[in-house]
Amino acid sequence: MRLSELFKGISAQIPQRLYDLEISGLKVNSKDVKPGDLFVAIKGTKTDGHLFIPEAISKGARAVVCNKDYESHYLQLIRVLDTCSLLPFLANNYYGDPVSQMTFIGITGTNGKTTTSYLIESVLKAGGLDVGVIGTLGFKIKDRHTSLNLTTPDPIQFLQILLEMKQSGVNFVVMEVSSHSLAQHRVDCCNYSVAVFTNLSRDHLDYHKNMEDYFSHKRRLFTELLMKKDDNCPRAIVNADDLYGKRLSSELNSQLTFGLSSESDIYPKSYDLTIDGITADIETPIGRINIESHLIGLHNLYNIMGAIGAAISLNVHLSAIREGISGLHHVPGRLQRVSNCRGINIFVDYAHTPDALQSVISNLRRLSEGRLIVVFGCGGDRDKGKRPMMGQIAVLGADEVFITSDNPRSEDPLGIIEEILVGIRRANTTTPYTVEPDREKAIGLAIARARRGDTVLIAGKGHEDYQIIKDRRYPFSDVGVAERIVSQMGKS
Repeated sequence: MRLSELFKGISAQIPQRLYDLEISGLKVNSKDVKPGDLFVAIKGTKTDGHLFIPEAISKGARAVVCNKDYESHYLQLIRVLDTCSLLPFLANNYYGDPVSQMTFIGITGTNGKTTTSYLIESVLKAGGLDVGVIGTLGFKIKDRHTSLNLTTPDPIQFLQILLEMKQSGVNFVVMEVSSHSLAQHRVDCCNYSVAVFTNLSRDHLDYHKNMEDYFSHKRRLFTELLMKKDDNCPRAIVNADDLYGKRLSSELNSQLTFGLSSESDIYPKSYDLTIDGITADIETPIGRINIESHLIGLHNLYNIMGAIGAAISLNVHLSAIREGISGLHHVPGRLQRVSNCRGINIFVDYAHTPDALQSVISNLRRLSEGRLIVVFGCGGDRDKGKRPMMGQIAVLGADEVFITSDNPRSEDPLGIIEEILVGIRRANTTTPYTVEPDREKAIGLAIARARRGDTVLIAGKGHEDYQIIKDRRYPFSDVGVAERIVSQMGKS
């Protein structure tokens, strides 16, 4: 591709001597550069790609895109205001503009993004549409699943995925949009047809300065990236029961709100929550819909209402909405049930924030016949302030707690646990708790303690099939470990 074609529609001054250069690849990592590539220097959180421009040029980069303040006499430079903001548009041009040929549905918020995305996918499929999904669990092209390292991938990988989706006949993309990706402009090339706001609570404060900064980046999806059309069809779907959702709603001109109150556009006329699922009669602007879902808990009723709002905005018929919701049996690592012959309810859930842990504990508490036993830990090299909060939530909500390791990363697991214990001691309750840093042993102890009718919640890692200790990644699955433990118990 010629450099001039690569910059088509992009505001940038290309030196005349570079205008007709042939570019054979697009790279942001200097180690991956091959002769003929265009290297884009990105200023990241841990390092600055501008430091590696000499290496990229020495490896044969034909041209380099850099920020205006980069000082050098290299002749291959194209100076722009911000390479980070520009990269998604370059990637979209390089991969043949798949963005213009797809309809995007974005979901943002702290909790519920993954489940809402899977619900929307199931509904759209029931409506006969070809759907792809991108998010925490990886990306799905029809029924083929591939893992990812990030909830929202970097622009080059993102556009590669979109190109693959387009070539496979996908024309609707349901995607989780993380606050990091919005802050780093990773998805700025997309015009979203629908955007869903699930909720906002403490998370990622190791990256964002404070909650206001966190919210301001989430807001971008609705104020900057959401399509504006003249058909009066609401494009924003907002949780009106969430404090930040209320704020967002007040700033938008057109939206569908959802919540438990009849003041919302989408709300349950009646509902029933059991340990086996949800039934509800839900009022919507296009009529009442009776839903039956295998998902569990009040938080999933909210996720269902958010998915209904997105489907309505896309003109999906109520019958397809009903079919899609009932057709989703579970979402990996989201209150995923581990079957057993001992009459115990064992669930694995991704809850790794204070609000998510509070929500899942309170939901299981209401639905459980017997005791509630919780196993959890906190990740290393992440927001340390939430650790005592989660410890306090666990002992105030459960009948027994096992504190263990999550992904300690570079931190000492016992140091992380000690910070959790600060909150447990602060709670000043008589709830018994056990410290067992070995996660597999902790899960085994919790399941062994449970009796018929009890519920065991294994929280924090959900779908993850690894554990990060120091700089190594070890195979580890909460679901797999729990299944192996109950299988061994059944044989004993």
